[in-house]
Amino acid sequence: MWQPNKKDISPLYQQIIDHLIQVIQKGDLMPGDHLLSERKLAEAYQVNRSTVVRALDELESYGWIERIRGSGTRVLESSIHNRQIPTPFIRLLGRSHSKEDPYTIALKRKIKEPTTLDLYTGDLPIDLIPNFQFPQLSWEELIDAEQQLTSTGYLPLKAQIQKN
Repeated sequence: MWQPNKKDISPLYQQIIDHLIQVIQKGDLMPGDHLLSERKLAEAYQVNRSTVVRALDELESYGWIERIRGSGTRVLESSIHNRQIPTPFIRLLGRSHSKEDPYTIALKRKIKEPTTLDLYTGDLPIDLIPNFQFPQLSWEELIDAEQQLTSTGYLPLKAQIQKN
């Protein structure tokens, strides 16, 4: 049986997670199949039972397995798209060995096009931002404009609306 590499820099539980995901993806473990008990997995992998428990807890949180007390652990029958792939330990160290999601690649390419509006950040393309020319006003003009402001609105604006 497969054994985790104790000299590898990635944690043993992460190696077990990666191995079990590979076994499920290859089809050696099918949806509905039961895994060995925690104790038997710990013996087979020659690791502490708590290491196996942590690996199984993470696999359950990623949607790969289901653990029912007293009934054991089985591979979930959910769609592969509902399952998450854990971030490899190596990526946490800054070295990525996995491919980027094709959807993310297409999205990044699309955002660079000048006709695309980025609704996530709200940034507008430069050609859509108007070139404002603000008039230079003196303090007297600002005070005069402020005095024309009433509780019902700005008097020059009200007069313009009433004319139309």
